Amino acid sequence: MNSKTIVALAGFTAAFAVAAVVTLSSREKSVQSSEAKVLLFPDLKAHLADASRLTIQRAGTTVVVHKNGDSWGLADKSDFPVDVEPIRKTLLTLSEMETVEAKTKSADAYAKLGVEEPSAPDAKSTLLTLEDASGKKLAELIVGKNHESKNYGAPGESYVRKPGDTQSWLVKGQLDLREKPEEWLQKKILEVKRDRVRSCEVRHPSGEVVHAERQTADQTDYTLAGIPEGKELKYPTAANGLASGLEYVNLDDVVPAGKIDFSVEPGPTATFSCFDGLEVVVQCKEQDGKTYAQFTAKFVAPAPAPEPAAAPDASQPAATPPARKSPEDVQKEVAEFNARHGKWTYVISTYNRNAFFKRMDELVKDKAPPPPPPGTGGTSDGAATDETYKIPGNLPPDIQEQIRKDFESRGQKTEIVPMPDKDGAKPAGEGTPPSGDTPPAKPPQR
Repeated sequence: MNSKTIVALAGFTAAFAVAAVVTLSSREKSVQSSEAKVLLFPDLKAHLADASRLTIQRAGTTVVVHKNGDSWGLADKSDFPVDVEPIRKTLLTLSEMETVEAKTKSADAYAKLGVEEPSAPDAKSTLLTLEDASGKKLAELIVGKNHESKNYGAPGESYVRKPGDTQSWLVKGQLDLREKPEEWLQKKILEVKRDRVRSCEVRHPSGEVVHAERQTADQTDYTLAGIPEGKELKYPTAANGLASGLEYVNLDDVVPAGKIDFSVEPGPTATFSCFDGLEVVVQCKEQDGKTYAQFTAKFVAPAPAPEPAAAPDASQPAATPPARKSPEDVQKEVAEFNARHGKWTYVISTYNRNAFFKRMDELVKDKAPPPPPPGTGGTSDGAATDETYKIPGNLPPDIQEQIRKDFESRGQKTEIVPMPDKDGAKPAGEGTPPSGDTPPAKPPQR
């Protein structure tokens, strides 16, 4: 092969390589174009501030949350506030939802993806509608099943379809659409930390009163009043839980005030009094398998704060009591408290109910009897006895020793008693059963 031939082949090879690159590039662009990701609602993000009403419909259930000023409320619950964060995430996810892959156009296959018409029998789909204050639709979408990606850590995906459009899609983004109306509500009712609480009292309709208090804010434990004779606290800090009843009070549901009549078959009333003058009263009632509670607050002028206790060591600074809110701040807190809670009656959780229904027998137990002095004939249950426990002499020595140690450790005398043989004669040696004799049954276990 001469040099001219080599040059010609090299030129041909280079030209072929360029053509191949161009062809592959063209094909890649074509594939990318056919699978281009596009936003489902390209104009939504620019109009999120206009969003005013979100309607979620599924299986005969409709949830409507709408904007009230700067907050959102649940229409079915007289506009009780809902958590804003789930609303924010829903709107943001909707505005950023983009197509990943086109799926079926066949109505017969919609149910497999969960994007069938929401009005269809046994439909599992959800119809989501977002509107502005004038009622103009900003977005409308049938939301189906979530899709679990095979790529670990990949963004969540789901199946969707726009109403009136036969094309269904796999899209990037998953919506947290809570099924029940009460699941959208703000769950936290109030929180009053125990370090503010001076006393707590639970009054039952039967007349039983459970009262715990402490004299100063730097006192750790509360004193339970009226402990019955012969009773004591189940454990040293048992009364402290009573004063913690207003920490983390959450609701399960809510109804407007006046829907529940607390004058008929009322439950207990719990009153929490704080060192700074805040007093919170919780009126309870059980009805239809639920526990309802109303919360009211008032200001009661507190006693002056005690002087700091002198430190036992003069070189150390005196203890500083916890800072109190000013009377003006507490009065403002009371006004805001009643403005917020006065319109509502809450269905409270079982955890909170336990604090407001507390009874004395839940906090106390029978006093433990003092251990009897050694050698006085006392027993472990406190009952005195003048008898010496007689250990059968025909038991094996190691068993006799176990029984002796057990009883004498509890202050009772023991004595090994020789057992008669079948003819009534005493055995020759204590603790050794006669030949052929059967040892008696093992004594009762303590």
